[in-house]
Amino acid sequence: MGAFVVKSLNNSFRKGELSSTQKEGVIICIPKGDKAKDLIKNWRPISLLNVVYKIGSTCIA
Repeated sequence: MGAFVVKSLNNSFRKGELSSTQKEGVIICIPKGDKAKDLIKNWRPISLLNVVYKIGSTCIA
């Protein structure tokens, strides 16, 4: 699996930009604890990002 991650990140580095799938993110909302689910303030947005993107940014940091 590591070889695929390295190949993907190296390809992005050579191109100078991330691939289209690495740029995508999905935002979902999860409820806050046991609070009423009918109020919007009781929901928390979470962004789901590409795993390769996360690994690359962690290595750079």
